[in-house]
Amino acid sequence: MQTPYVRPQENGNRPDVRWAAIGDGAGRGSRVEGEDLFHLAARRWTDRGLDAARHQHELIPGPVVHLHTDHAVQGLGSASVGPGVLPRHRLELGPARFTFVLTPLGPE
Repeated sequence: MQTPYVRPQENGNRPDVRWAAIGDGAGRGSRVEGEDLFHLAARRWTDRGLDAARHQHELIPGPVVHLHTDHAVQGLGSASVGPGVLPRHRLELGPARFTFVLTPLGPE
């Protein structure tokens, strides 16, 4: 789910996910389902590996899929080379409830 940018970075997030199934092609894996819509990213490398990579070829897929689920994600913009995040896309600190269910998939 990663977009192959020259400089690897956090991307591949999918918003408004209701459920997703991640498997190995033989039917083994996991299903994640949210009570409400959520954000999802799945990668074959760690966040540390993604942060350390300067080029796409430096991302070495590992033996597991790292699944990231989020209740909310802040919009783009840092004000370092342009405007900051627009108010409607700003993620404000506050309490939140986030419920999802993980179910194993595959032969029993």
